[in-house]
Amino acid sequence: MLTVINCSFVADSASSSGGGIYRISSSNTDLQIILSDTALVNNAVILNDTVVFNYNIGVVNIDPADSLVISTTGEFMVSSTGVSSDYYDSLVFKGDSKALIIETIYIRYVAGDFGVAGNKVNNTIADTTVEVTVSLDVNATLPISANNTVLITEGTHYVFQASDYAFESLLPNTLAAVIIYATETEGDLEYNGTDVKEGDRITDINLLQYAPYGEEYGLDYTDFYYKVQDNEGYVSDDYYVMTIHVNDIPRSDSITVTTTENTDYTFSSSDITITNDVGSAIVVISTLETAGDLEYDGTDVTVGTECDDLSKLVFKPEENQSGDGYASFGVKLVDSYGEESEDYIVTINVEPEYESGIDLMERNGITVYPNPAVDHVVLCVEDMSLPVSMSLKDITGKTVTIKEYHEKENTIDVSGLASGVYFIEISGSEETVVRKIIKE
Repeated sequence: MLTVINCSFVADSASSSGGGIYRISSSNTDLQIILSDTALVNNAVILNDTVVFNYNIGVVNIDPADSLVISTTGEFMVSSTGVSSDYYDSLVFKGDSKALIIETIYIRYVAGDFGVAGNKVNNTIADTTVEVTVSLDVNATLPISANNTVLITEGTHYVFQASDYAFESLLPNTLAAVIIYATETEGDLEYNGTDVKEGDRITDINLLQYAPYGEEYGLDYTDFYYKVQDNEGYVSDDYYVMTIHVNDIPRSDSITVTTTENTDYTFSSSDITITNDVGSAIVVISTLETAGDLEYDGTDVTVGTECDDLSKLVFKPEENQSGDGYASFGVKLVDSYGEESEDYIVTINVEPEYESGIDLMERNGITVYPNPAVDHVVLCVEDMSLPVSMSLKDITGKTVTIKEYHEKENTIDVSGLASGVYFIEISGSEETVVRKIIKE
């Protein structure tokens, strides 16, 4: 880049002191320095026989491999300090690590023959050219951005922010607009409620919004291409890609598991199914157990305990306690992007213990035998107040038989039942006891 400054230096008739007074004059009224917003000003005062005026080159962006050369012709010399002994025919500058040069250049005219002090000075110094030669990396003055990725959740929309565009400029300029280079392929990208199109200039970044279709989701769901523009009107030479990931909400179901009286239940990954296509999810405790003891890795769980290994989650019923819906606790899923599912309930059934043989389940003064049974079982209720109510239920909880007994020993006909697991529920005036039998 070549900057040419054409100036003449004309003696001032108002001079009344030794050495003379001169002013900058020029037929060129557009004395704008190309590398700066600062123009040389006509009629700037020049004192005595040495002309000094400042040219602030401001911020110049160059390739570090190149040089900024300030050179002069004729009776001009240049300096970066303004000190009399530091004027030279040319100066050479190198860019720093960011390819920046910030300097004030002093250009000095050494006068020749001047008039007598106090008299009108008629001599005019002819126009003299000062050549400023710059090896300039033009692209370095343009703003830049960077490819970026944003994440949104299915069924929602995303409002873009200025920070999404990673705007940078080696000049002290700011982001003024985003120019759409290529539009989205999926979903809906709108500016102030209107679909964007190629070439649209987005001046209010917060009015640019994106929404995926319906409840669709996926990594690299869509993207759009853009350029950035600064407040001086400069547009990036390259285009950049804004990639949009649409995260799905992790999902599961409420479940029921079953253990046996006085037997711990260790969970496994098959107990709680996790549906999460984008990223991965873990189980987190959302509500505590209603009975018994729930531990993770040997420690009582709290709300918020993360169970990334379900084989370390163990439920322990109280000793000699049993029943359908004996206990429950809540869980939710949290994925790797922080998205949370709704709460799900884990219900724990605790079946009563039983033993094969004639004296099966003799606890609390209640005996049920034989077990397994073929055509009948005997129910003895030695320690319960009569009468007692008996309900026989199948594995689904459906009631098969209901009877009231007034004797301590009673026979229950099971010959007509299909083979399988059944539960005998005996209710007295003060307690209810459940016993499990096997029908062969």
